[in-house]
Amino acid sequence: PVRIDRENASRMSVVRSNVRGRDLVGFVDEAKAKLASELPLPAGYRVSWGGQFENQQRAAKRLGLVTPVALGLILLMLYFTLGNVRQAVLVLCNVPFAMVGGVFGLLISGEYLSVPAAVGFIALFGMAIETAMLMTIYLNESMNKMVEKYGNSSQTITEDILKQYIVDGSAKRLRPKLMTVSVSLFGLIPILWA
Repeated sequence: PVRIDRENASRMSVVRSNVRGRDLVGFVDEAKAKLASELPLPAGYRVSWGGQFENQQRAAKRLGLVTPVALGLILLMLYFTLGNVRQAVLVLCNVPFAMVGGVFGLLISGEYLSVPAAVGFIALFGMAIETAMLMTIYLNESMNKMVEKYGNSSQTITEDILKQYIVDGSAKRLRPKLMTVSVSLFGLIPILWA
């Protein structure tokens, strides 16, 4: 439907469209390209896109500002928790790997990157950071026990002993982390279908 209105002392024609079953951003990009190629606007005319698209663009812009600040704060908290910049950065490096899984999840499910999906990604990043942080803390404790048992000499701590501590530590933390992640995942499924 088309409606002609007045706003800010200028005439305005509103065209409404419902987009279902498609990526909203992709639809608007396609419509913009088609308008630009098939309907050149005379001087003084303009096209603006509103509604859900405008809201989504505004939310994406906010996320673009908030995300780097949040990552910086997370890095700072990780540093204070672990006491080591290298380990804090290592824990934060899990975020891109989690993102790869999230992107494949969107592709498999046929969903598009929307605001609910972005919320899911934020939760996924939180779980990835939590898992890596707890694993790092646990392995640090295991290393301290290993040093107490074998001493601090690199001659007494062989590569096989080190591997065994890492494997044992990882195996002991796997079941609790799978349970935590599963509960979070099942809690987020309703948001996925919203």
